[in-house]
Amino acid sequence: MDTQAYVPGFARAVQNSQSIFRIILEAMSRPLLVQQLSDELISQIIPPAELSPTMCASLLTLCDENTPVWLDSQLSASVSQWLTIQTGAPVTDRLEDADFVVVFDQNSFPGLSACKLGSDEEPHKSATLLLHVENNCPTAFYTVSGPGVNGDFLWDNNTVRDHIIEDRASLMSQFPRGVDILLAGESTIQGLPRTTALTLADNRDRSKT
Repeated sequence: MDTQAYVPGFARAVQNSQSIFRIILEAMSRPLLVQQLSDELISQIIPPAELSPTMCASLLTLCDENTPVWLDSQLSASVSQWLTIQTGAPVTDRLEDADFVVVFDQNSFPGLSACKLGSDEEPHKSATLLLHVENNCPTAFYTVSGPGVNGDFLWDNNTVRDHIIEDRASLMSQFPRGVDILLAGESTIQGLPRTTALTLADNRDRSKT
């Protein structure tokens, strides 16, 4: 038994989870604008070895015994054990059954179309993708528009692989069905809800960044 699984993930459970929830709401209501966790808040998050503070805090805040979670194969059994002990959330091997989908290895991710998309009548009964991101992808520039965006702006994406962006675009015709995405960096969160439109920009748009 991994004793780390029993170490509380938050130093101040109620206050910390409320703070993270507010940050997630802000991230989803202002798409792709970076929400930075404060140093004080990060110091009160105790993640297991394989999770960043942001991913740890997001899981602790969002998951419970009623939200099946899918973990990608890069994460060990100890993370599954930690998640169930800390939140009560069941871990499932069936991607289509998961309310939350945790991805660290973007290249091996089966794709958004394999996730739970909800229905036209109940679009909220869909998955949320929690995507661990680092600045290690080839940069592509996208014009961002939609609800929560004042006009539009240019996003210099160097965190999300092209095939995930393309998969997401292929689902737009099924709206309101779809998948919402949280991009979890080491100490940042960005929201990419299904309502946000991404249009690939050419290199001339670099001057706008």
